[in-house]
Amino acid sequence: MGMFETYRCPNEKCPWNSTGSKDDQCPECGSELQSFGIRDGATLMGKKNEVKKIQTPENQPKIKEELKEETQDEEIEKGIFKGYNAKKNNKKCIITFNDTSLNVKTERMHLLGGQGEENNIPYSNILIVNTKRHGLSKIVEIKTAAETFKFTVFKTSPFIGMLNERIQESKNPQTSIQPQENSSAEKLKEAKELLDIGAINQEEFDEIKQKHLKNL
Repeated sequence: MGMFETYRCPNEKCPWNSTGSKDDQCPECGSELQSFGIRDGATLMGKKNEVKKIQTPENQPKIKEELKEETQDEEIEKGIFKGYNAKKNNKKCIITFNDTSLNVKTERMHLLGGQGEENNIPYSNILIVNTKRHGLSKIVEIKTAAETFKFTVFKTSPFIGMLNERIQESKNPQTSIQPQENSSAEKLKEAKELLDIGAINQEEFDEIKQKHLKNL
C-alpha cells in the first residue's frame, strides 16, 4: 500500500473519529480537519479498525447525557444557554439573551495564555436562523450580512424559539399606539358632527371630549 496524509477532527469532545481529506470539515461538529501525519496504507487500515472500536453506542449516549445536563431550566428562564462554538474549534461558550442583542462568550483557545472571545449579535442584524443535524446534536447557524455564526446549543428548541421571538420584536418595536390615537380622534370628530346637527347637546359633547382627549 502507498503513503497517505491523513486528517482528523481536532475536537476532543466530537464523537466522529474517522479520517478525511485536506480542506474537509468534520461531518459531526463542522470543525476543519487537521493533519495528523503521513501513514502507510496498512497503518491507516489499522487506525480505521481502531476507530470502529472507539465509536461504540456506549460512548455516544454518554456525550448526549452530558449535553442534557449542561443547561438548567432556571438559566433558560433568564435567557442563558451553554454550548460549543463550532467556528472556534468547538470551545465551550455561554450565550446570553440581552435586550437588543445576543451575547456570546467563548472560552480561550489555548490552555496556556490567551483570552476568550466575546461577540454581540444585534437581533436586528440577523437575517436567517438555520439548524443542521450532526450526529447526536444540532448545529445552529445564525447568519448576518457580515458573518455566519455556528453553535451547538444545549436545549436547542427553546433557544430557537426565544431567538425568533427577539428577532420579531426587533422588527416591530412599537405596536398599537398610533391606532389608539386615530380612534380617539375619530370619536371626537363624530361627536362634533353629532353636536352640529343637534343629535347631542353641549354637555354630552364635553363629556365625550374629556374622555377621548386623554388618549391624544
